[in-house]
Amino acid sequence: SGADMQAEFTSRLAYALPHLELQDLTGRNAAPVPKTWGAEIDLAVTAAARLNSAHVTIAPGAIVIRGVAADAELRSVLQKDLIAQAGDAIALSLDLTVPSAVAIPFRFAASKDFGGIRIETCAARDEDERAGILGGLGRHGVADHASTCPVALGGPDGAWAAAVMASLTALDALPAGHVDLIYRTLHIDAAPPSEPADLDRVEAALTDALPQGFALRTRLTDETPGEAVPRDAYWLSFQVGPGAVILDGRVPGAAEQNALTTYAAALTRRSAVTDNLQIAQFPPPPGWHNAAQQVLTSLAAIEHGTAQITAGRVALSARVTDPNVARDLHRDLAALLPSYAVSSRIEIDLPSAIRRMPLAPVDCVVELNRLLRADPLIFETGSAVIDRQSVPLIDALAGTFGRCEVTEVEIGGHTDSQGSESFNLGLSQARADALLTALSRRAVPLDRLSAKGYGESAPIASNETEVGRAQNRRIEFRSVE
Repeated sequence: SGADMQAEFTSRLAYALPHLELQDLTGRNAAPVPKTWGAEIDLAVTAAARLNSAHVTIAPGAIVIRGVAADAELRSVLQKDLIAQAGDAIALSLDLTVPSAVAIPFRFAASKDFGGIRIETCAARDEDERAGILGGLGRHGVADHASTCPVALGGPDGAWAAAVMASLTALDALPAGHVDLIYRTLHIDAAPPSEPADLDRVEAALTDALPQGFALRTRLTDETPGEAVPRDAYWLSFQVGPGAVILDGRVPGAAEQNALTTYAAALTRRSAVTDNLQIAQFPPPPGWHNAAQQVLTSLAAIEHGTAQITAGRVALSARVTDPNVARDLHRDLAALLPSYAVSSRIEIDLPSAIRRMPLAPVDCVVELNRLLRADPLIFETGSAVIDRQSVPLIDALAGTFGRCEVTEVEIGGHTDSQGSESFNLGLSQARADALLTALSRRAVPLDRLSAKGYGESAPIASNETEVGRAQNRRIEFRSVE
C-alpha cells in the first residue's frame, strides 16, 4: 500500500530466495493500511522460502497458499509451522502437495509357481489407475497386494493399466512362469511344467488383449520361477539428479536394503534418497553388493545419471560437462568390475562445459562486464551499501573469477555529476571497495583484485538527462595488465 512496505516486501523476498530472479509487478493502493497488516507478509515469505514452488494470495487477515514441498515429512512440518504462525488472526487456506517418485524403469513384474502369483514390482501413473490395478490383483487372487503399486512418474503413454491386466491374465493362464512389463515391452517366460501349447494359447490371447503400442517377447524356459533373475530384468537400478538419488530394484533382505540406502546417502551427499527397493523372492546375482557400491561411487561424481545392474552386466547412462569425466567413468567402472560387462552411454553437456571453460584475462574482463550490463549492481541511494537484490549477481561474478586465468582485475567505481566532485569521488571509491569486499568473502583472492574510484571523471553518457546519469552510475572491471 506504500513505497516503504513495497520495498520491504521485495527486499525480504530477495533475501529469502537469493537464487531466484525477482520481478516486482506490485502496485500501490491509496486505501488506509489495516492496523494488523504485515503478519500476512511474514507468512507469505515463510511459505515461499520453504516450498519448492508456490502460489500465494494475500489479503488483509487472509492468505491462500498452494505449493509443492520436497517430501511428505517436510510438508507435515511446514503445515504445522504455518498454522501456528497464522494463529487466530489470519484465515489460512493451505493446499500443499509432494512430488511423486520417478520409477525407472516403469515396470510391472510377477511370477507364478505352485504357491500362486507373487507381485515383484508394480507402478501406477495416478491414484485412479492404482485403484484399478489393485482391484485386478484382488480378482486374480493375489495376496497382500494392498501396499503394492505406488504412484510414480515416468510411465509410458497409452493404456498402462490394461497392459498390466493383460500381463496378469497371461500369467494366470500358465502353469508357472514370469511376466515382466517394462515400459512398453512385455516379456513372458513360461516355466515348467508349462508346455509349448500353453505358451501358444497365451500368445494368441495377447494378440487381442495387449493394448496398441505395446510389444510382446516370449520364451519357454527350463528354469523354475525364483531360481534366477530373468535375463531381461534388472536387479538394481539407480538414478541420481540434483539433490536426489533414487534406488529401485531388489535386495536379499532388510539389512541389505538399509545398508544400501545409508551408503547411497553418505556417498552421494544428496539431500533426499528415495528407497523403492523390494525384498527379492530369488537369490541375487553373484557379486551384486560390490557392483552396487562401485556403481554408486561412479554416480556420486556426476550430477545426472542412471545405472542398471543385471546378472553379469552393468548399463550406465550419464550427462557430464567434461569429456575426460566421460572417458574415466567407463574406464574406471570396467576396471573395478572385471566380472561384469559394462556398457555406457554418456552425453557431453556442451553448453555447460563452455560456461565452465577457463577464461583468458581479456575474456575474463569481457565476461565480468557483460554480467554487469545484463544485471547492474544496485546500491542503496547515496551510499555504498549493496542491495540484497544484487546477491545473485555477486555470486555469478565470483563464479566467473573462478574460471579466470591468473590476472589482476581492477574494480572501477563511477558516478554521475550530481553532487560535489569530492563527494562523488569518495562515493565511487567506497562502492568499488564494497564490491571488492563482497567478492573476497566469496573466496576471490585479494591479490587478484584492486578497487579505484573515478567519481564523475569518466562519463559514458550525457549527465544532462536521467537516462544518461543512470548509465554513468556504474561499476566497471578492467585488466590491470
